[in-house]
This record gives sequence, C-alpha cells and structure tokens, in this order.
Amino acid sequence: ENKTLTKQANWDAIREVVRHLEIPVIANGGIETPQDVEAILARTSAVGCMSSEALLENPSLYDFDNALPTDCPSRVFLDRQVKLCKEYIELAKLFPPVGNGRFGGHSAVKAHVFKMIYTAFSNPKFQDLRNKLGHKKTYRIDQTEEIVNDLEARLKIATDEEIQFPSTFSWYRRHRQPLVVQPVINKNAAKAEINMRLQTLKEVRRCYRRHRLCGATCL
Repeated sequence: ENKTLTKQANWDAIREVVRHLEIPVIANGGIETPQDVEAILARTSAVGCMSSEALLENPSLYDFDNALPTDCPSRVFLDRQVKLCKEYIELAKLFPPVGNGRFGGHSAVKAHVFKMIYTAFSNPKFQDLRNKLGHKKTYRIDQTEEIVNDLEARLKIATDEEIQFPSTFSWYRRHRQPLVVQPVINKNAAKAEINMRLQTLKEVRRCYRRHRLCGATCL
C-alpha cells in the first residue's frame, strides 16, 4: 500500500515472524526517527531494522549522534535539509548517476533533491524554485545546485514565521498521520539485548551446521 492508502506498519506481525524463525530478521516499516529505530527493535526483537522512504528525505536518519529533536524549530530542520542536499550534490558530481537519454542520470539527482527539500517547497514562498527544479530545462547538476543555493540564500533572509510549517509538511508525512513520538528506550539495555540475540543466533547456526548431516538437533 502506498500514497493515500499508507497505513501504520504492523510491528506485532514482525514480532511473530521473529518468534517463529531461527534466522536473523531485519524489521522494516514505520522508521522515521532514531526513536523509531530503538522502538521497533524493542517491540519486535529483530536483530536490526531498515528504512526506505524516510531516508529519501533524511539520509542522516541513522546518524544518531547528530539527530535533531522531533520538535526542533523549522529553521533548524530546513538548514539541515539544505546541508544534506549540498553534500549529496557534491557526491553526485564525483559519482554521476548512470542514465539514458539526453538528461542521463540527472533525473535521479532532481528526484533526490526534491524529496530532501520537499518541506521548503511546500511553502508558497518557494513555489517558484519548486517549479524551476521540476522544469524540463533543468537537466544539469549545476542547475540543480543553483536552485539549492538560491533556496539557502532566501532562507537566511526569511523570518521564522515565514518558514514555519506543520509536522505533516514533510516528504515522509505527506500521506501519513502526524508524527507520534516513540518513548525513549535505554540505549545500553537495547544494545545488550541485541548482542544477546545475535549470540543466540550464532549458536543456532553452529548447531545446525554440526548436526545437519546426521539429522540430530540440539534445539
């Protein structure tokens, strides 16, 4: 399910899968913040988790040490998103995406940049930049970079009131309900629990390799 049909991920179903399998399980679904990462591991007992759509908007999602609080000011959030765009564009220059046709892989660059600054583009104040990025004549990385630089300059002179936005104005939240902040989990306890699960899984694999020929089991 996607777009307007998007619903809350069923972490309890993932927990049941983990409970019935003897192999490592990676949980997925509903991962938007570092708190979600901690919560899904605690809820499902999975050995790890992955994210997809949220990472398109915030590639620094797993940078826990520099994570922004969910209630950070709009300006702080937008400044972070512009910084991510500029870092991404520099990488795209070094490693141009492969693509066919006149524009090559630049359509992928435009798509990634759009998602990272979707929140800013949801503001009518920057609608012209959104239109410019989406225009067919914007087909080079330097053109996209110029748009991001223009946005950065305009954000600096905008007032806090002019760039204020609700929590639903994000790429991840565009088809979802407002953010529900997950409770903070004790990180040390969560890491210890994950390490214990990994050790158990290693023992299971060793037992399987030891007994698979004779059909015996030690489980």
